[in-house]
Amino acid sequence: PFNFFSVTDAKQTVAFGPGVLSGIGAAIETIIVIQAKDEASKNRVCGRDEFKVRIRELVEDNHEPVNSVATKHHLPLAKDTNAISIVAATKLKARAMRIKRRVAEHIVSHKIQDCGDGTYLVKYTPNQPGYYQVDIEFIGTVNGKEGPIRGSPFALHVTSSNDKSANSLNGTVVHD
Repeated sequence: PFNFFSVTDAKQTVAFGPGVLSGIGAAIETIIVIQAKDEASKNRVCGRDEFKVRIRELVEDNHEPVNSVATKHHLPLAKDTNAISIVAATKLKARAMRIKRRVAEHIVSHKIQDCGDGTYLVKYTPNQPGYYQVDIEFIGTVNGKEGPIRGSPFALHVTSSNDKSANSLNGTVVHD
């Protein structure tokens, strides 16, 4: 018998499991399953694909940018006495006093395991409760169609739950 092995298509490849769903617990290892698929959306039956996975914890950064517009122009405008300059200086000062909300990120380490049958297991442990983003990209091995997989990036909320089963493939988060 002859077996035909098609190449992976990033747009058809999917990821599932508790590691891409909200509601998992912090400080407990969780898993993501990547199922490689070809351009006809059929499951691949062999391994050796390469995926780039990036898991980031998103945290709020309230620091004021060093080179803000108000910092550069506030003093020269304040020396002018005409009404337009005073209004402009007041607006710039108000802008400088507002807290700028930016998002910083912390990279979460992970391990990828090739199961040899077209599936790949990604294991990671979210450090603490909060918001996370999981980016999964197919690299394009063996002339496959590279790019982010279907649904990527995945946004999720990690809780402070102590329920270890929530982070497993047959746990409450997946069933819900």
